[in-house]
Amino acid sequence: MSKVRLYEIAKELGKESKEVVARAKELGLDVKSHSSSVEADAGERIKSSFTKAAAPQATAEKPAAAQLSPQKTPAKEAAPVKTEQTEAKQLLSQKRKQKR
Repeated sequence: MSKVRLYEIAKELGKESKEVVARAKELGLDVKSHSSSVEADAGERIKSSFTKAAAPQATAEKPAAAQLSPQKTPAKEAAPVKTEQTEAKQLLSQKRKQKR
């Protein structure tokens, strides 16, 4: 059988390598790091354990999304903050215009 590295499984699932290593250890596999290799059937067990765990979360999120109000209030634009430095620059430019 062919072997697959844990980091490849993580990349395929869109997970971090740490998560895949931890799950492999939970499943009783003898792994040490993200670069550990497992048999293809063990890799499938790891993948299926993530898809089984993700399925209940996905169904739980749907009702919560339906509760959100469809109308969103537009964000108010913040007024520019005037600092002493910008006020001083404005005063200087006004004085220069008056001298001309």
